[in-house]
Amino acid sequence: MWKFIFLSSLCLSLSACNFFAPPASEQTLAADHSLMGTQVAVAHTTATVIADRLLVTQEAAQTAVREVDAEFGRINATVIALGTQAINPALVTAVPVVGAGGTPVATLLPITPGAVAQGDGSAAGSVPTPTLAPIAPVNPNAPSLSNVVTAAQVGANDCAVGPTSTFSSTAAGIYVVATAFNLTPQNQVSYRWTLDGAEVWVDSWSPANTVNGACIWYYLTPDQVALTAGAWAVEIAIDGAVIGPASAFTITP
Repeated sequence: MWKFIFLSSLCLSLSACNFFAPPASEQTLAADHSLMGTQVAVAHTTATVIADRLLVTQEAAQTAVREVDAEFGRINATVIALGTQAINPALVTAVPVVGAGGTPVATLLPITPGAVAQGDGSAAGSVPTPTLAPIAPVNPNAPSLSNVVTAAQVGANDCAVGPTSTFSSTAAGIYVVATAFNLTPQNQVSYRWTLDGAEVWVDSWSPANTVNGACIWYYLTPDQVALTAGAWAVEIAIDGAVIGPASAFTITP
């Protein structure tokens, strides 16, 4: 009898446990729900990382665009400083060129008159187009010099012998030689000598007769100015107008 009572009590206890526990199907759903929640969290984390990377890429692209705009502005400013007109492409309109029979054969891009760069990538239109003065023709009869060289000596024809740009500080003197054209006694040829950019000697001379196609020279000696080692140059002018760039030479110790 007592065995029956014990077994009955055990069965009731087990029945009570199964009664209060959720069904197996609900437990499976709960497990699936937990797994899905974990997967969603992982997907959200991954999506956030990708979004952050895209944001960084977008910011980098925007920075690059701003740098390009700034560089364009600097280029425009440089163009303006050099006195050159820069055209904004926004002011350029394509115009078709029509050939025989009305068939388009090409497209030209006329430039809006008066469009000039403003230095910030923009352009202002409706600016009066500057009028350029005509270039005066070169006078072939004007006095001029060519083939300017320096040398340690000259020949019987007054032309340089062994032109050089290097001399010793112990040299007896330095010639600057040039071929003269249309040079008359009424013209004055001046010579300006510099050492390391500082003027050290200036002198002038006029020919006794007209010189056309012959050599002329000036001779600088230590009696006039010390031939100190350094970077030298001599600038020649006719009637105050400088003839070409200065001729550079070096004196060594």
